[in-house]
Amino acid sequence: MIGIRPPLLWQLEYRHRGRLLCRTSWCLLLVVMANSGLFAVPSFSRYYPVGANPRDLATADFNGDGLRDYAVACHDPSQPEVTILLGQGDGRFSVSTGPVWTLSYEVEAADFDGDGHADLVVSSGNRRGTTHESEDAVRFFYGNGKGAFPYSSEPIPLPEGFLTWSVTEPRLFITDVNADRRPDIVVLGYIFNQPDPILTLINEGSRRFRRVECTIPDTPRDLIFSAGSADFNEDGLLDLAMLRRGDEIQLAWGQKDGTFTSGGPTIETGGASGEYMLATDLDGDGHADLIASMGSQNRLAIYHGRGDGSFETLPLLVDTGTTPAWIGAGDWNDDGRRDLCVYCRSA
Repeated sequence: MIGIRPPLLWQLEYRHRGRLLCRTSWCLLLVVMANSGLFAVPSFSRYYPVGANPRDLATADFNGDGLRDYAVACHDPSQPEVTILLGQGDGRFSVSTGPVWTLSYEVEAADFDGDGHADLVVSSGNRRGTTHESEDAVRFFYGNGKGAFPYSSEPIPLPEGFLTWSVTEPRLFITDVNADRRPDIVVLGYIFNQPDPILTLINEGSRRFRRVECTIPDTPRDLIFSAGSADFNEDGLLDLAMLRRGDEIQLAWGQKDGTFTSGGPTIETGGASGEYMLATDLDGDGHADLIASMGSQNRLAIYHGRGDGSFETLPLLVDTGTTPAWIGAGDWNDDGRRDLCVYCRSA
């Protein structure tokens, strides 16, 4: 998410049942979902110590045992690291320290060098309100298939002025711009009262990436609170949707050269203090939809996509608890339909 991030939750899977990881300041809490769709805490130890201020999580099989593992980006200048949680096959994890890098914001996992082992890409950016100098860059950490990441790229600098306001962070998306089956990276940033930068790193193989830079016009609503990605117009390219302060959703269309263009009307969400947005096919019609949390109205706004880059004018409104923030999607009760899980700030 870009902007002020709520306490994190992540959907996991284990033996076809859901899991959530909930962020606290120094650890992750595991919550188990039964087939009924109800949550419970497991009987075994469920707290996992990680680095200070965990910010984001990525999943892959890092040690080649066929089990799902997790990498947690921790954002703290005194203890910068990416913590690795290795799945044990029974819902438990073992914890180890992974790559150490300054002020990690977001992390994604994929096999970037094509050796059959999962790798990591981590974005780092400086909060200008601190005295700590960060690298304002993206960096790749290459896995050895044994749960470790002994090789890394040099930091790839973000565009000049990429982060200039105290609550921004570089958001990562994985895509395949040129359909060569090599994972590429899109990094979305924010600059106060200026066009917002997008950096695309096109994977050319052998751990080489070609950078492509572009900007999208700023809007009067300015600050990006959250962003989602999907192929909204179904042209085979990744598009972006940005929830801006003042409850406006702006769309940017992916191009074959790795750039993005903005166009078409923005989506007004009604001035309801939107905080988070998710892109997923919620109704199963094959078209990506948008779901935004409306904090001041205690509800979600669901915009059903038409598959041509447009969305239904009137959203479906769903009541939630008080001050909804984070949203997750999954098949929580095993009925083959997409469900939503919402974190609310107040009971």
